[in-house]
Amino acid sequence: MTDKLTAAEAEKEFWKSLKESNTGMLGLDKPGYHHQPMTGYGEEETGTIWFFTRDDTDFARDVAGGGQDGMFCYQAKDQKVQACIHGRLAVDQDRARIEKYWNPVVAAW
Repeated sequence: MTDKLTAAEAEKEFWKSLKESNTGMLGLDKPGYHHQPMTGYGEEETGTIWFFTRDDTDFARDVAGGGQDGMFCYQAKDQKVQACIHGRLAVDQDRARIEKYWNPVVAAW
């Protein structure tokens, strides 16, 4: 974004953009770890982004070993919002959350 935004304004623009286009690159935040395309489902009210993958992937196994630092790199389709977000990754098998976000894109993975 070329406009001068406050941190709060930039965060608001990010969440709005993520609702419109929610694919980015996700990986563990450590040297040599390759990021992979993932679709994120944002919950602005909790500041959480949910990702889905099968249990038998290398990525799922790496995260399942305990909370891991992760990095989600994102660019909106219109290229007006770019973000690189650091946070903790953990496995969560909450059935209600899975049902809330389940869709054909998630099912494909």
